[in-house]
Amino acid sequence: MNETSLFKSDWTKHKTFEGSCPLGPWIVPASDIGDPQNLGLKLWVNDVLKQDSNTSDMIFNLAEQIEQLSN
Repeated sequence: MNETSLFKSDWTKHKTFEGSCPLGPWIVPASDIGDPQNLGLKLWVNDVLKQDSNTSDMIFNLAEQIEQLSN
């Protein structure tokens, strides 16, 4: 058992509260993005590509995620 299992709350909301910024290292203006439901996402760890996907493949779309984080 670890300390997070002692609490019955949403871990994600505690890490992404209003005023925090779990984005980066850049913030791009919305006018430069185009379709936010069709953005490439890549993750490298120690210069090794570990994930290569698209926002269109996400379980929850961006509007649903923003709604959830805003509550």
